[in-house]
Amino acid sequence: MGVSVLRTQRTYTQEEYNKLKKELDIMTDKYNHARAQYEIAKMALTNNGDTRILQNLLAEIEALPYVLDEKHWLEDLYVKYPYYKEIKTHVANGITRVSEIVRLTGVSKSAVYRALHDMRLFPLGAVK
Repeated sequence: MGVSVLRTQRTYTQEEYNKLKKELDIMTDKYNHARAQYEIAKMALTNNGDTRILQNLLAEIEALPYVLDEKHWLEDLYVKYPYYKEIKTHVANGITRVSEIVRLTGVSKSAVYRALHDMRLFPLGAVK
């Protein structure tokens, strides 16, 4: 029985390749940082019995997939609802009244509230 090899269905331009390589380098740096922090926490636990560093590190590691995935998640929202990006821009610029955002974007009040909740910007001004 032969071994099947998965191959990518598309080829990348040099610009796309460089962008993906840069993202991979960033993820690698985050991984290496988390690994170094883990080693520090392990030594602190072994030497002093100090669990605070380990607990903080565990919380940071558990949140890492969400942080890495958030960019792609927001991009999917922007494709599905193009006005979300405009709403986020207005909130980032300090416009915190829903009525002002409704007037500027031209979408309904309920759509603005839904966008704020979907992008986790509610309460207003909680821009990440």
